[in-house]
Amino acid sequence: MDHVSFIVGGYVVTFIAVGAYVLRMFRQARKINSAIAESDKPWR
Repeated sequence: MDHVSFIVGGYVVTFIAVGAYVLRMFRQARKINSAIAESDKPWR
C-alpha cells in the first residue's frame, strides 16, 4: 500500500489529460463545423 498515491495520481493525471484533449477536439470540431456550408454536410 506504499505506492497507492502514485498509482491514483497517475490515473488522475491521465484522465485529466484525456479529458482536456477531448474538450479541445470538440471545440475545434464546432469551429470547423460552422465554417462548412449546410449543402456540404451529407449527414444532415
